[in-house]
Amino acid sequence: MAATRSRIHHGSRHSGLALCFVAGLCQAAALPADRTEGAYSTYSGGGVDVSSPAILVRKSVAQSWSFAGEYSADIISSASIDVITTASPYDDRRDRLSLAGDYTINDTLINVTAITASEDDYDATHLDVHLWQDINGGTGTLHLGYGRGWEEKTRVDTDFRGDVDRHLYRVGVRQLVTPQWIAQFDYEAIIDHGALANPYRSARVLGASVPERYPDTHASHALRLQGLRRLSQHFGLQLGYRFYRDDWDIGGHTLEAALNQRIGDRLLAQWRVQAYTQSDASFYSDNFSTELNYMSRDKELSQFTSYALGAKVSYELLKPGSQRNVNKGTVTVSYDYFDYDYDNFTDVRSGQLYAFDAYLLQLSFILWY
Repeated sequence: MAATRSRIHHGSRHSGLALCFVAGLCQAAALPADRTEGAYSTYSGGGVDVSSPAILVRKSVAQSWSFAGEYSADIISSASIDVITTASPYDDRRDRLSLAGDYTINDTLINVTAITASEDDYDATHLDVHLWQDINGGTGTLHLGYGRGWEEKTRVDTDFRGDVDRHLYRVGVRQLVTPQWIAQFDYEAIIDHGALANPYRSARVLGASVPERYPDTHASHALRLQGLRRLSQHFGLQLGYRFYRDDWDIGGHTLEAALNQRIGDRLLAQWRVQAYTQSDASFYSDNFSTELNYMSRDKELSQFTSYALGAKVSYELLKPGSQRNVNKGTVTVSYDYFDYDYDNFTDVRSGQLYAFDAYLLQLSFILWY
């Protein structure tokens, strides 16, 4: 499981909802601000440790163009239950390079992003195109997106090779409903085709290990509803719900809430909680009674629930105009704690249902200029 980093969204023209900058809901059809960002995150849980340094540089050209480059790495050490019960612990590194260009014309922003990622047994290339259009007199934003991905999997010390083709579709709407309330709707569909199974993982049939076998197609759909309510000059409440469904019969529900708080004129804080539950895939079993065409014992395809508690604090080190050639500087610290409980995946060493906890710590420093 790779650690994730928080993304910094540029501001909205609706200055009356300043707290929405923390929530990241107020993206408008305007060029992102010039900035340099350094970030580091560390994840640990379930026998997996991931360290992820990253750097991003963004610069506008003239008044209509902006370009960005980002490099990040995931340095992975894994002795997870999937690994230690079927293989040996391993160390790996995934390098990721992203190049993006933004163009704005009138009330429309167009973004094109190319991403490459590679490690010893995995290579991927993704191309994404996104469009944001101001609507309703600038009080709302329409978002359309399309992504295309190509992935290649191999297995170390074997001649196995498998390809995956991916199509991603997105549509979303953000709308200022009242001066105190912003609503957001997002829909995403992903269609994968190719070698979708993990070549290292095994299923069990009457206790005996056999290679996993997946269908060669996977289509998923996700709907997300979010709302941000300004409670007072210093507080804002963010609520969200996400529904997920795919053609492998997995259904997922996510509930999330966050309280955004401004403390003085330099500090922004967020306190958040999330709950997630999902059903298992139609071809998942902890221990099959007979061999089938498709079989998986991936715990991420099982039935489980998870909970998360988190906090984020951003401190404004440099005020606008305090330093020459620098508009603003902030440092951000974010921490999340996760608890996972599996309903039909057992630890074969003990025969007990599997559970683990984890944490994600993220640090970032940003200079706007």
